[in-house]
Amino acid sequence: LYSDEASTSCVEECVVATEELRTLGEIVRSEIGVASETLTRIDDQLTQLSSLFRNIDQLAEFIVEV
Repeated sequence: LYSDEASTSCVEECVVATEELRTLGEIVRSEIGVASETLTRIDDQLTQLSSLFRNIDQLAEFIVEV
């Protein structure tokens, strides 16, 4: 098998780049998970706010009637 220094160097660089891409992929997956959890919490808070505003509207209607 013929191998020269340039080819060996290129292969080594490719191995390093592959490892860096794998690590980057893991980081991106982790960040996507964090973002998903955050969006779920925001959605829950918006649901609570919506319920609160409905209750405020009902209270305002009750006050007008009394």
